[in-house]
This record gives sequence, C-alpha cells and structure tokens, in this order.
Amino acid sequence: MEIVERRKSPLKDKSLLSGGIEAAPAPTISLWRTWTTCLVLACVCTVTTVIWGQWLEGPVTKARVNVNLHQLANLPAISSEEDSILRISRPDTQRSIYVQDAVVFPDNVMLLVRVPDTIDLIGNMDNLECRFGGMKNQSTTPVVSIKPRTKDLQMVRCSRPGWVKEFPGKSHKNVTLGIRDSDIRVQSNAVYNPQRLPTWDYMVYESLLDTDSLVLLVKGLVTKSSKRIDVNSVRCVFGKKLSSKNVFETRVLTAAQEIVRCEKPPPHLEERMRGYHLSVSAHWLGVIPSATYYNPDNRPDFFMESFAITPRARDVDASTSASNSISTADADSDSDSDSSSSSSSALALAQSEPFDGFGAPAPKRKLCACTMVWNKARFIKEWVMYNSFFGVERYFVYDNDSDDNIEEVVESLFAHNISRMVWPWIKTQQAAFSHCTILAREECEWVMFVDVDEYIFPPYYLAKTKHSDGTDAKVLHRVIETESEKVRSSTGGGVLGEIQFDCHNFGPSGLDHSPEQGVTVGYTCRLKNPERHKSIVLLDAVNNSLLNVLHHFELRTNFHSVKLMRSVAVVNHYKFQAWDVFKMKFVRRAGTYTTDWQKAENKGSRDRTPGLGTEAVKPDDWEQRFCEIEDLRLRDFALQTFKSPGDPEKLQWQLDEKQQ
Repeated sequence: MEIVERRKSPLKDKSLLSGGIEAAPAPTISLWRTWTTCLVLACVCTVTTVIWGQWLEGPVTKARVNVNLHQLANLPAISSEEDSILRISRPDTQRSIYVQDAVVFPDNVMLLVRVPDTIDLIGNMDNLECRFGGMKNQSTTPVVSIKPRTKDLQMVRCSRPGWVKEFPGKSHKNVTLGIRDSDIRVQSNAVYNPQRLPTWDYMVYESLLDTDSLVLLVKGLVTKSSKRIDVNSVRCVFGKKLSSKNVFETRVLTAAQEIVRCEKPPPHLEERMRGYHLSVSAHWLGVIPSATYYNPDNRPDFFMESFAITPRARDVDASTSASNSISTADADSDSDSDSSSSSSSALALAQSEPFDGFGAPAPKRKLCACTMVWNKARFIKEWVMYNSFFGVERYFVYDNDSDDNIEEVVESLFAHNISRMVWPWIKTQQAAFSHCTILAREECEWVMFVDVDEYIFPPYYLAKTKHSDGTDAKVLHRVIETESEKVRSSTGGGVLGEIQFDCHNFGPSGLDHSPEQGVTVGYTCRLKNPERHKSIVLLDAVNNSLLNVLHHFELRTNFHSVKLMRSVAVVNHYKFQAWDVFKMKFVRRAGTYTTDWQKAENKGSRDRTPGLGTEAVKPDDWEQRFCEIEDLRLRDFALQTFKSPGDPEKLQWQLDEKQQ
C-alpha cells in the first residue's frame, strides 16, 4: 500500500540566505516603552469600540453567542421554564449542537446539524432560520424542513439565499442556524467558498467500509452511465482539512459511475485518522468537496444501526409479532445492552429507540429487496405484502427525502422486516443500489432490485405450485433454486449470479384516479412489446466496481446471468398510472443518468414518455394511452390470493392495522 503524506515546506535555513550574509539588527527599542505603547493603544481601541457600539445599537445590546447546551441553560430567554426556543432536558450537559456540514442543492441548502437528544429542533422549527455570512451584512432564509438522519444528526433544509444562486465568488461566508429575532447562532464548521461548501453536482456524499476497502459515493466525477475511470488518475484523500497541505492519500482500486473504491489506511494510522474528511482527488478536478468522515468502525452492521429507521413496537402484542418475524440471532441478543452496540436486539431497540438496526442473522436470508422511493408511501404496503408472499424476507427502502408520512407506513409493516434508509441524496438510484449490495451482504444471499411500481409475476412457477389454492409461498426461492441448477448443469458447475426479467409497461387503463384495490388489480392494459429488464442478483457475484445499469449489475468472472422467457416470469411495470400519480415524475427522477423531463434536452431518450413535452400538462386522452393488450393474469391472481378473510370486498393491503 502506498501512503503519501504531504507536508508544508520546511522553514528556510538562515545560512542559505543570499550570499550567506547575516541581516543587520534592527534599531534597539527599550522593552518597557514597547509594552507601554501596546497597552495604551489597546485601551484606546477598546473604549472607542464600546462607545461606538452603544451609539449605534442603543442602550441595550444583545449577547452574540454560539449555542451549546451549557450556554443555553444560562440564557433566561430560552430557559426550559419559559417558552423555550430550544428545549433542554439536561441543562448540566456539556455536549454542543453544531452545524457539521452544508450542501447546496438545486432548490435548497441542507445543513447537517449534530444535535444531542436533549434538544428538540423539529418542534421548534418555526423559531429557527438559516444564516449565511457574519453578524453584519448576513443573509437569512427560513427553515423549510427538519428531518432526522441518525440518532444525533438532523437534516435542516433552508431556502437558498440570493448570493448562493448568483454564485458571485464570495469567500468565507459562515453557514449556520440561528434563532429568529436574536443574535444567537449555532456553532458551525460549514464555511461557504468554492473550495469548502459543496454543491450537489460536485461532492463526496457517502462512505462505507467493505471488508478491506473503503467505498466512496462521489457526485460529479463521472457524468455518463457505465463509464469507468483510470484508477491511476485519481487518489483517495484523508485530511483534517481538505484544503490543507497535510493530507494522506491511498490508491484507488476501482472507479466507475459514482462509486470509488479506495485502499484503507494502514492499521497503525486508523485511529489517528478517525474523524478525518474523506474525499477524492482527480488531476482535472482537484480535491472534491466532501461531507463524509473516516470512521474505522463504519461497517455494514454499524451503518445499519446508525442509518436504518425501523419502527418501535407500540404494545406487547406488536412486540411478540415482531419477535416472531425476526431471526433467532436478532431476538436472542441482550435487550438491556447499549443501543449503540451492533449486537443489540432489534426488538429491544424497537421498544426504546426510533433509530435502530437488525443484527446480522445466521443463516442469511435467501431473498431480500432493495428499492428507492420518493413520496410513494401509499404504494409500499401492497408492494411489500405481495413480495413477502413470493418469498422476500427483508426490505431495504431508501427514502429519497419523502414528505408523505412514510414513517407511519413503514411502522405498520414492521412484521415484514423492513427498514427505511434516510437518503437525502437526489438522483442517486444507481449509487444507492450499489450501496445496498454492501449493506445487505451480511444478511442476504440474493437481492431483488425493483421499484415499488414493479411486480415480478412468475406464471410458469405458479402453475407448478404445490397447492391448488396458491399457498405455496416463497415461489421466487424455487425460481432461484431451479435456475441455479440449470446453470450448473449447462455450464459444468457454473454459478448463477443474476436472473433477469423482461418488463411489460402498463397504462392508465381508463382510470382517472388511483385504483382503490391497488395497482395490481386496477391497471390491466399494457403495451404489446416489453421494454428493459429488472433483476434478482446474488450479492457474492457482484463485481468489485459495483457498476450497475439501474437494475442489474456487472458480475464477477465465472458467474452467469440468465434472462427468463416472459411465459416463465415477467415484471408488470405500472409505469403510466393515473395522471395524479404520473405527473409527479416531472418533479423528480430517481435515476442518476436519466433525463429530467422538465429539461429541454435529450428529447429522444427512452427515459421520456412519448407525446409529452417538458411540462406536467395532462393530455386529453391520457386515460386511453399505452393500451394495446388487456392482461388480466396478475389481477386475477391478486384477487384470489390476497382476499381478506374477514372482508371479501377488500384485499389485505386495504385493511388497517386493527383489521389485520
């Protein structure tokens, strides 16, 4: 391993001065006269400053302080006995609240704020504002949302100030959080200048340890799908300050799309470099701004505990149900252990903490599912219940900053072993899926990468089900086992690494609103020819580059991929839904390299819907579009299989928790 330490140039030796001649000494001044002069000047400056400040600001001057818990406890204006701006439950603590990083997104600025659990930022959002600049001549904007990222990290989003939009090149502008109508501001490490405050199209935004290497997610290094980078042209950088000359570098092992795999620092430097900024240096870009830090403990199980939001059990019955759905390894761990331990019981944490994770089960689950959502909470329940029937045992949902109460939906599905990843990074679906292959590896053998409007339907295997009533659950397990055996036989011992499925795109099917019984029942008319494909992937088969084209991965050597015939299994993609749902695609696209429909570019792309322009304007005949073949197979299967025993008029995903 090559470690490079950049150090500042040493001071020049006096003996190396031109000609080797010593400089003449300065005129001698007596020591007492020097100190007297400095003292007089300091006194004059102090008195002048005080008088000038009182003349400008009047008889009462507000204290200008940085906020931490110790100081908050001693400020009467925000004491816990009055109408608190920030609530303090343990005023004796010394832990501080501070802005760790800030990121400029296209329509807002996100502050990542470290907040002890004794402070309630969310409940006091209306009293807060974002401040850009010093105490004088600063810009302020309202806080538009506050959401938790981890146990002690809050995502505070603010409107963008004009000077950020105009990007005039102003330097060293402090970015912080303040209390309205006061001079109180939060301590901040975020400083705006072209080298320090990242913009979303150019930054390192996530990191994760993967066995003996370090994976960084980097925006702006690659601008095209599937593109690789010469690893000799980039380096991984570690430093207290990325702008400093004192940084460490390690080799890049692979670099493709937004994924850069780096060599870890040597063991004797790991603790020394804990908390260092992580970044990537490219000769054509320099050191890329970063919002990530090196943590030698940041392995998948640690990340799950820190970033997975799983529901709390609300009563004994719910807890019992959850314990039955969690593996023995999860349930047997000590419920009294510290919630920060990676071996903590998921059930014990669920009863006490809103942020927790499941320990790695043994043996691994056969099949898991990974998806990314934005404001799709109303579709998750149907998707999870359907896939659980077919054998999905674990769900990783990357929540791309939804604001539709997705937390409540996830909580209602806790028995299905589902976790919500708080993922604020927009247009990063490929990178999120690559990230998921690492995150899920300790728990899962195979992972299904499909969207929540996509349903795998295996008619051939359903026809061979063991029971006529369709109760042979885990059908997809049999698909994996059967197709794996076929590959072994046909290749002389080869290993199946990926199963691909064609996609049938369904249209609105004459509906002008979302169907009450769900998408699998309501949408029944589709296009004739399939488009693209989705996959189930063996995690051990994924190439180290983690390169993927949205829903399928590049495999390691000697692993095989098969594409099933549509008569065997197919994906029903409910792509063109009723207009009230479909128009949301104009707001945001998930794919990193897919075209945003509101931009007048790449108009011939397959990512665009034929016949639509760049605005969310409903065509008069929208309800009748994309309807070439009526396909009732999945609808009939869903009506038969998921009918509610207590209410034949409803399907299982239409019932509330009490009815279930």
